[in-house]
Amino acid sequence: MILGQSISVYRLAIEQWENGRRSTHRRQLWDILCGEKPKRYCSIDRLVIDDWSKDAAIGNIVSQHHHSTEDQTIRDFKIDRESKQLEFTLVFSDGSTGQFQLQFNGNYLAAFRGYSVVRGAFSKELAAVEYRVSPYTHTLYVPIQAVGLQEWGVKAWDEMVATFGESDQRAAERLLVLWRDRKDGVPTPELKEEPKTEAAVRQMVASMRDAVDAHARRLIEEAKFTEAAATRVSEHFRGMTSSFDRVTEEAVQEFRKNNTNNTSPAEGTGGNRFHITALRFNQAPQAPVDTDGDSVPDSVDQCGATEGGAVVNSAGCSLAQLVPCLGSASGGPWRNHGRYVVTFVQHAQVFQASGLISEEEKDALIADAAASSCGK
Repeated sequence: MILGQSISVYRLAIEQWENGRRSTHRRQLWDILCGEKPKRYCSIDRLVIDDWSKDAAIGNIVSQHHHSTEDQTIRDFKIDRESKQLEFTLVFSDGSTGQFQLQFNGNYLAAFRGYSVVRGAFSKELAAVEYRVSPYTHTLYVPIQAVGLQEWGVKAWDEMVATFGESDQRAAERLLVLWRDRKDGVPTPELKEEPKTEAAVRQMVASMRDAVDAHARRLIEEAKFTEAAATRVSEHFRGMTSSFDRVTEEAVQEFRKNNTNNTSPAEGTGGNRFHITALRFNQAPQAPVDTDGDSVPDSVDQCGATEGGAVVNSAGCSLAQLVPCLGSASGGPWRNHGRYVVTFVQHAQVFQASGLISEEEKDALIADAAASSCGK
């Protein structure tokens, strides 16, 4: 964070609070750049992450929003250098507005306040929402579902079917038609009463799994695969229903939650209440691949082959990769040593402002850069 001719606040983690409760499914990252020369201006880029993966099998929804004084989505912008305050009104995409104030202590952000009246996260009604900066810097590893023409599970199926002979490929086509036409034909075990114990919950989910397995076996037999292909298709379907292991644990956790501190049905608790909110047949998420071991997954890592133990930013880039001694990251040698040092200082300040390095570490790194032969 830099307070000088311009105010730059890099990647603030914004939390959304309502009625004293923090929203656990919405997170925001803000990049703020404001200044007064050559004219007064301010721009904010907001990355909004709505995490619905725990409530429904749709992954995370990520949206980007740009606000600026030029397009009037930032209004009433004021910089008071004596009190070191920055104030503005933000216009959201739905037309609602929020009032924000940033207080600086020296060159660093000391306080952040924001309020708006929007449709609440915990109700369908308009609510007063408070915006706060996360108390500590942290790294986000957010699984994002990017929607393609087909579901991810279809890829494994297509690759398997591509190895089949012509007759088994026709059988695979028949199976898909049968599964689509009879998807509602999976028998559901009759639930005479809600389960009263965890063992009963596990038995209920196991019965559902057995029903799905039996339905799949009947359709595979009806599609008339060769014996070898039928075995592989059966293994594929067993892989799909293996997600019931995860469903079982989720069901048990929900049972425990719904039966904690229940007193009696007469007091309105409804006794032992239990509901399975969703059965998801997708595979459990895989751990992200991190080839260079810098704790930033390859899917978002913009700098591969990071040296072991190097401090990196959220993009997986170290200072040595952002400001390489042999030449600028954009290509070509440094114009001179001074240009290299100035660029290094800028990136080192960002690392310190982001909490990646201390002020002492920053000063030591800059001293090393100034003493180097880079750009000479």
